[in-house]
Amino acid sequence: MPEREHQARHVRKVSNLVTAREPFGEFESRNDFFNVAVDARLAQGIRLGGGVDTGRSIAGNCFIVDSPGELQNCRVVSPFRGQTQYKAHGVFPLPANFVASFAYQNLSGPTFNANYTASNAEIIPSLGRPLSGGATTATIPLVAPQTMFEDRITRLDLRLSHSFHIERFRVQLNLDAYNALNANSVRALSSTFGSGGQATAAWQRPTQILDPRLLQVGGTISF
Repeated sequence: MPEREHQARHVRKVSNLVTAREPFGEFESRNDFFNVAVDARLAQGIRLGGGVDTGRSIAGNCFIVDSPGELQNCRVVSPFRGQTQYKAHGVFPLPANFVASFAYQNLSGPTFNANYTASNAEIIPSLGRPLSGGATTATIPLVAPQTMFEDRITRLDLRLSHSFHIERFRVQLNLDAYNALNANSVRALSSTFGSGGQATAAWQRPTQILDPRLLQVGGTISF
């Protein structure tokens, strides 16, 4: 009996508060997209197609639960300029069983940020204390997400095919030129702006670009 009384004295009652979400902020999620596509069959077996795809996305998670800092960049709008694609393709039959084709893409450039890595020594004067959890640095976004973009990405792929028969076998030979214009569009770049009170030369440095022009010879055999 005394043991049970001792356990009872150490049991804490938990109270859960259930309330409306309105006082804590708003949640928002919306995607507004539209696309137009065209596919045409012309004379002499020519086929052309293409289209445009564009839209805007909104993601808002503006709740104050643990810290007012959660409101920083809590509503992110991915604009039309960052989500617009143009594409085209075509097939052109040629004499002597040759066929030429192409695929063209023009895509939105990658987004990038400007993040500054602040040390405890830089944060203490304004915060009034060291970072919690034993952290020695904190990453501070200097610009809002989805506001800065690299130039658009353009790529053109070409193919020349020739087909013929050997007895009951149908042979098709292909010569492909990927990234035929040898474009060096940037696909990803560094968002590290600086640290230690100084800007870094790595900011906006490309970390990935389009693969260089590639010529490939291939084929298929059907029977």
